[in-house]
Amino acid sequence: MPKEPLPLVPLKDNLLLQEVKKSNRSAGGVELPESKVKDPYRKGLVLAKGPGMSTEMDNGQSVIPDSIKVDDIILFHQAAGWDIKVAGLTYVVVSWRQCETMINPEYTEYVNKQ
Repeated sequence: MPKEPLPLVPLKDNLLLQEVKKSNRSAGGVELPESKVKDPYRKGLVLAKGPGMSTEMDNGQSVIPDSIKVDDIILFHQAAGWDIKVAGLTYVVVSWRQCETMINPEYTEYVNKQ
């Protein structure tokens, strides 16, 4: 992702992501139809994160954990977040609470193969 300013700035406890698309090829190199590539999750590269937010419901404890950083790749449910198109690019905005897991940076080969 270019280091120029992003057109969107996440607010509250939201993350701004660029979706990492899965390959349509099987391990053997066969091109698979879109219907066979569906997963219950999506992958996204964290471009920016909001400052967090404080509410009375959680006694002011709602902050984005420091374990989520810019350039991390996270997994989130298909139904989580929403897509926003700006200047021909599609971004995903998702609350950090909807992030199911993060790919360990030591396993970058996993990201490149999936």
